[in-house]
Amino acid sequence: MLANDPPAKGPGASCSSDAECAPRACVDTSVGKICEQSCDPAAMPSTCPDGTQCTDVEGSNICATPPSKSGGGCDVAGHSPVGGAALLFACAMLLLLRRRA
Repeated sequence: MLANDPPAKGPGASCSSDAECAPRACVDTSVGKICEQSCDPAAMPSTCPDGTQCTDVEGSNICATPPSKSGGGCDVAGHSPVGGAALLFACAMLLLLRRRA
């Protein structure tokens, strides 16, 4: 990574290539491609970086950003395809977390 390169994306962030996630891998999931960092849900303290939690995604435990708990559902506002994709990812993660509980 060069000094002018943007920092790598964190665990659970959407991505399109491994280079965006380095040293993590960019993997395909049912909610799109995300930066993967494996974790152990039973580990105390957590093996995930601050701001993320160990989440089961398609049978693999990975560190992911938890969805916001401020709202009761998902709402799509505006017409930005990037914002819509991020919102769709957040909604999918919320559904996965609820299904796990």
